[in-house]
Amino acid sequence: MEPLVSYGHEFYVAHMKRPFYAQGRHILHLVVVDPWNDNNIQLDGREVGIESVSIGIDGACAEIHDAFRGAPHSFERSIAAVKACVKEGMKTHLGLTVTKRNFGEVERVAELAVGLGAATVSFRKFNPVGRGKEDLANLQLDTAQHQNLLDRIVELRTKLGDSIRVHR
Repeated sequence: MEPLVSYGHEFYVAHMKRPFYAQGRHILHLVVVDPWNDNNIQLDGREVGIESVSIGIDGACAEIHDAFRGAPHSFERSIAAVKACVKEGMKTHLGLTVTKRNFGEVERVAELAVGLGAATVSFRKFNPVGRGKEDLANLQLDTAQHQNLLDRIVELRTKLGDSIRVHR
């Protein structure tokens, strides 16, 4: 369940303004799976000390991202959130979990992240949990694809530098 969808970002921002957080125990990093709200998420978050944000993306275009999420317009909301965070000076990260469905998007997502001004883009290995277990054959990379992915990421790191990260 996505907390920002379930409760709304206002709930979390109000909670973080409470005395416990005012005593220096701020949450400094926010992970946004699918930013359903407008720029207030980032602007309010900055007020309470959030310094960095991770935004998940499943492709470099709306067609792939929205189909993966099952939510129309989620790509444009994600891109708007990235732009707003970058504009506010937050360290902004894009994250792509690589599956068979978005395997061809790796380079385009890296280029998108750089073009948007994101600090980093990370590529994560698909971890079959929840609904992912049900469609394992259509999501999980085989050994040859995984090796190809690693080779492509090495090329991207050569081209784009340390802004490219790999998470296992």
